[in-house]
Amino acid sequence: MGTAMNMVAMERTCRKCGAEKPLTSFILNRNCLEGFTHQCRTCTNEYMRKRYRANQTPSKEASARWKVRNPEKLRESRRKTRLKHIESRKVSEKALRTRNRMEALTHYGGNPPRCACCDENHLQFLALDHVNGGGSAHIRSIPGGGGTSFIMWLRRNNFPPGFQVLCHNCNWAKGFYGSCPHQDHSE
Repeated sequence: MGTAMNMVAMERTCRKCGAEKPLTSFILNRNCLEGFTHQCRTCTNEYMRKRYRANQTPSKEASARWKVRNPEKLRESRRKTRLKHIESRKVSEKALRTRNRMEALTHYGGNPPRCACCDENHLQFLALDHVNGGGSAHIRSIPGGGGTSFIMWLRRNNFPPGFQVLCHNCNWAKGFYGSCPHQDHSE
């Protein structure tokens, strides 16, 4: 019998690329004779991308019209997608935050970044400091406050001057006492 599906191993041969792949690599489709498409997901995705690029303008226009006519369906679709991919989004968003923080630290503190006062270089101990003070008021003026919002503000403003990298100890001492003990001892 010349069937394209091996029931024992639960594999199927893709009609496009000819590779034998597990059934999980094929799209479930009740309209197909054996319940799965004849092309693997990779080949189907490649075909759909080419088709979309060839008809990009009409597709975009139709998509825009549908979004205007169906705001509730769009909102629900986006909510489902967000929930479906919540774990992978957490991972990629954390990687993006880490990359942005590292970019700011290397811009203001060199590569590798170091504390401008005591030369500390452990990334977990480093923070961005307003050289001339006023950091609390500035952070409060940024929508979203400090942390990621502050780093995004720095990026959007092309890393303006007036900031430096300090370790948390030096930064707190500067904020609480007006200067860091390292600077007091060096004078």
